[in-house]
Amino acid sequence: MNTEFETWYEQIKTGLIQKDASFEELYQILVQMKNEEIKRETAYNILIELRKLNLIDAQDDLLVDLMDVVENFCSPRLRIWE
Repeated sequence: MNTEFETWYEQIKTGLIQKDASFEELYQILVQMKNEEIKRETAYNILIELRKLNLIDAQDDLLVDLMDVVENFCSPRLRIWE
């Protein structure tokens, strides 16, 4: 993993596991990623890697919801990458 990937990976992981962040909080991390010109594919790959962790169902469900946002399989108001 490159440093940029690792940084965002750790930020989402920390929010998801240690801080028990809400969808909205994790969504804002994705928005920050977009604002820093992180590509959609990179964001998606980070979420895929996080799903490989030993997560409880609620955390995994949250990651799947975030993956839907990254892929624009969500409400138009939630779309980040066009």
